[in-house]
Amino acid sequence: QSTWGVTSRTFVVMPEFVHTKIENQIAYVTIKREPVNLMSYPVWDEMLKTLKECESNRGVRAIIFTSGLDRLVFSAGNDITELASTRTNKENYTRFWKTQNEFLSKLYVSRLVTATAIRGQCPAAGCMLALVCDIRVISSEGDPKMGLNEVAIGITPPKWWGRVMINVIGQANAERFLMGAVMANTQHALQVGLVDAVVETKDLLSETTARVQTLLKCPDLGRYQTKLELRRELSNQWWAEIDAEIDSAWRLLSVPQVAQQLEGVLARLSGGKPDKKAKL
Repeated sequence: QSTWGVTSRTFVVMPEFVHTKIENQIAYVTIKREPVNLMSYPVWDEMLKTLKECESNRGVRAIIFTSGLDRLVFSAGNDITELASTRTNKENYTRFWKTQNEFLSKLYVSRLVTATAIRGQCPAAGCMLALVCDIRVISSEGDPKMGLNEVAIGITPPKWWGRVMINVIGQANAERFLMGAVMANTQHALQVGLVDAVVETKDLLSETTARVQTLLKCPDLGRYQTKLELRRELSNQWWAEIDAEIDSAWRLLSVPQVAQQLEGVLARLSGGKPDKKAKL
């Protein structure tokens, strides 16, 4: 069971995939799961606990998500072993998917000003984390790409993830991105509104913080109620349909062709070596 270690300015969720430091009413949340911040159930569980802790702390008015990795990866997306029907079962998949989407749907309507400071590659679930935030700033170092690229590995982007993308970049752009598994470079992402700014790495955190502080100049109640009016209906529908989405997604993931495609992805990621933990 996760435990909280709390001081006046810093708390850490254990085990240590997620670290939070509070400064000037802003919670800086750093994700670090080597080697590429694959988002597994434990990571999403820690993220959800962190969000709840920040929202319950009246001294916190904003939250900024960053990567703690040295390599140029914000997050490589969901851990495919949580998705592949050959590696998990419906019970574990349900736990994983509910935790992830409870976090995302709550973050989408959070009372906090929310932001991502993106350094490095940002596909799939990493991109979704950014999309549900109010502010998205990316650094140009390493020519990173960003998008919901599920189609490229033979699965369907989750319905409500697609709806959020539509709200951010518009119907036509979202259709092109989702159906084509488009991974946009920084300038393309800026052009369509997937990110708000492109900066050098040395300016990433300061620029993100400055944009958060600009929003914090507005009274919290008015800003939060406006966010709710714009996003609450989608968030409520998203969570109301979670069980039906799980059933539909698990049926797709259990199709032999899809399972084989995901196994192929896992093989490529491991350099073609068999995974000793695979439940084949």
